[in-house]
Amino acid sequence: MNVLPISNYSDTMGFKGGVSTRVLRKAILKTTPNIEKPVAVMAGTALAGLGVSAASNTDNFKIRNISDNEFQNKKYKIIRNEETFDSFCTVNDRRLNKWNVQLLDYMLKHPEEYKENREEIVEGIAGLYELNNKNSANVVLKMLKMPWLFKSESMQFAVDGVSYRSSDEKVANIKMKILDMLDKSDKDFTSMQMINLKFLLSYASTEDALKVAEKLIEKPQILKAHGISENAFEYFINDKKYAEIKLEIIDKLNSNPELLESEGFLDHAHGFINNVTDEITKEFALKVLDNPILFKSISFSKAITNILYEYPKSDHDNAQKIREIMNKILDAAIKRPELFENEKFSNELGALIFVQKNGDWIMGGEVPIEVGKRNLFLIEHGYYD
Repeated sequence: MNVLPISNYSDTMGFKGGVSTRVLRKAILKTTPNIEKPVAVMAGTALAGLGVSAASNTDNFKIRNISDNEFQNKKYKIIRNEETFDSFCTVNDRRLNKWNVQLLDYMLKHPEEYKENREEIVEGIAGLYELNNKNSANVVLKMLKMPWLFKSESMQFAVDGVSYRSSDEKVANIKMKILDMLDKSDKDFTSMQMINLKFLLSYASTEDALKVAEKLIEKPQILKAHGISENAFEYFINDKKYAEIKLEIIDKLNSNPELLESEGFLDHAHGFINNVTDEITKEFALKVLDNPILFKSISFSKAITNILYEYPKSDHDNAQKIREIMNKILDAAIKRPELFENEKFSNELGALIFVQKNGDWIMGGEVPIEVGKRNLFLIEHGYYD
């Protein structure tokens, strides 16, 4: 049989901050947001061997309304206490107020708990002088009473983000509930999990976000995934509509422990968290996750983040036809598990399903539909047998 070669796919997948890069496209419509923003990525070094402390979470230290005289005394003690905390010497006394001075006083009372990353923690607390409110101080105190958080190379930078959004009492209560969940957890998080937890703590501000946080902390394997966008936490878990979609995706991922634990899957799992933001894409994503055999194909695994990002979402006639042909190709592959032993098929499955991609272009109009029909024909008529 003479057939045209596969030409609608490039192995070079574009990523920006864990979310697919917007590549050049023609006439493709979108109705829901896909947000791009750089994400810090670190190696997954476990905290378990770092001697996690039980901390002083049970002590009676509380944030109080203190008098001017007490404030001056505490401030003087802080800025002159270079023997215990030399990092205190760099604190400008104009950056101290009645709230953050109590946080530094707490650190001073527990010097052994904050040996790692002390300077960054102190700097973060000194940065609270502009907020000047008790709610933020209470949240940061809760964090300080969990010093194992700061053994991570990322969490010391969370003080600013977590506290900045905690001025509102309702938001502060959300943060406290998440910290309570973490305090009751196993605490043996990898540094990648800690990065994602930092974003979760920083941005969660609604009851809907709290539900997402509970799922992720209860079964934190997903948080090991590299490339989860900061914006997935900032924009998509605080809104009820988006949070419900995320909860379904998280439940589906957690129902496939063999997939989460399989080699390499977590390198591609971020696409399901970042780029599934509407009901149409969600249905496609759930079908994919119901069929883990698909991830035996390296080309499919590499392509899935971009496939989800570019999945046509509109009611436009062409978009509906593209979705239809993509699902037919997916179904045809699933019905023939023996094809996944075929090296050529495995190397081309990503291209067969990602019908809109042609090199660095994302095609609209009739082209993806015609490409899809050809690709379906190849699978159903024995080209890979």
